[in-house]
Amino acid sequence: MNMDKVNQWLSLLGNLGVVAGIIFLAIELQNNTRATEAQTRNSMTENLVSWQMAIGSDEYTAQTWVKGNNQID
Repeated sequence: MNMDKVNQWLSLLGNLGVVAGIIFLAIELQNNTRATEAQTRNSMTENLVSWQMAIGSDEYTAQTWVKGNNQID
């Protein structure tokens, strides 16, 4: 009888550990998603800054950009 109680408690603790692991995994997945989104935003910002620097520093690129924008109605 005493062994049955011990087995029940160990099963309960094992199941609680599994639930805690799933919760931890969900939190880590959410943090990873946020980090990936931030990294993507930074990359897009760097690309935009690079393009703007090219427009400001390269005459041909600036002329091409102005021509393209003037043709849009």
